[in-house]
Amino acid sequence: MKKNYFLALVLLCLTACTTPVNPDFLAMSKKYSQILVQYQVDQIATNIIRTSREEPLSFLDMPNINGSGNVSQSVSNSASLSGVSIGQPTLYGGSLTSLSASYSLSWGNSFSFSQASLDNSAFWKAFLQPIKPESISYFLKHNIPIELLFNLTVDAIQIDYPDGSVKKYFNDPLSPQFKEFENEAKKLIGYGITVEEVSAETKTYSQNTRQPKSERPDNFPSNGVDRMPTSADRLPPGGVDGIVTPRTYSSYSTYSSYRESDESSSRTKFRICLGNMTKEAEIVKSYGSEILCHSPNKLKKTLSSSDRLKEPSLRLYIRSTKSVFDYLGEVTYAQTRQKDPFILNVTPSTNRHSKNANQQNENAILVFNVNQPAFDDFASVTISNGNVYTIPRENSGYSTLTINLLAQLVSVVKSPASIPYSPGILIK
Repeated sequence: MKKNYFLALVLLCLTACTTPVNPDFLAMSKKYSQILVQYQVDQIATNIIRTSREEPLSFLDMPNINGSGNVSQSVSNSASLSGVSIGQPTLYGGSLTSLSASYSLSWGNSFSFSQASLDNSAFWKAFLQPIKPESISYFLKHNIPIELLFNLTVDAIQIDYPDGSVKKYFNDPLSPQFKEFENEAKKLIGYGITVEEVSAETKTYSQNTRQPKSERPDNFPSNGVDRMPTSADRLPPGGVDGIVTPRTYSSYSTYSSYRESDESSSRTKFRICLGNMTKEAEIVKSYGSEILCHSPNKLKKTLSSSDRLKEPSLRLYIRSTKSVFDYLGEVTYAQTRQKDPFILNVTPSTNRHSKNANQQNENAILVFNVNQPAFDDFASVTISNGNVYTIPRENSGYSTLTINLLAQLVSVVKSPASIPYSPGILIK
């Protein structure tokens, strides 16, 4: 009788084992996402270390990931009955002489990915262009500390004085004059340096109709050909290098041999300005009135060219994404060199509460440890000589935020043309 119960139990177990078992694709996708993030972080960290060692940069992109999962099951059982038991009848009318059962389950998942090289002219052309003020404006609106953003994006500060003299401060942490830049940067942050939107109105013209002389601007000849703008016209004080910022200036090409139409179009420009109006007198004395942000409470007059020459003027040189890597390479070299190493810190704003308060290296821009790996490091890179560079998660100041900003800047300069259709490297 016990054999009959045993047979029923085996059949029940075999039936239960046929319950479908599916791979957890959600867990798989999360894992791939984590891999991609770490892939990007390690690549950025590697290129920063390369710049500190004066080695060439190289970028890869992972445009395609294909994942798959499968489950296969098989169940089999067999039993044989022989003879007849008169004294102990069984459920099947005979005695159980043999029983065999088997069950197998296989489960698997896999993924393949392609790596495309970004070392091409389409990527590097954008990579070498100055960061646009609208990108800086975006970061400021999302509560990125201005002192960190200023140090990452501003390459130099230049002040032109009415007597013709020029003073330039370079953001080079390895320079003996770097303290002068830090002091000037601290002043500008205190004066409320920011990025404002300026709506510039431009006019549309119809071709092949000459504009009457009485309607043309005085600074353009009557033959309809643009004159070359003078140094006073090309870039007024207060502008970012290469960007015309005041609202009264627009493209010179609109005043060619064209007739003004009835329609006007507007476009938004961005300009760097100083917005602490409580210190307006100090700002004008140090940097001129053109650098002031447009006050919503009063109409700000535009100075003539001759009046502007009587004031000092401020110009900021904005870095490209490539030069941000160069700058962070110097920051890394400063703290990992053999002689007089130091960690570069930013001066915190007085009106901001730091998330890193009471931590070691609270105001550090970027912290690398050499040959001190830990289990929970944010990034870990092994270079050719065997040294291990790591970015710790704790007591590393703004390190994770700096890498985050740099990742976004790299993503901005990518374009469909910069990612090859046929990957340079294919790994499966």
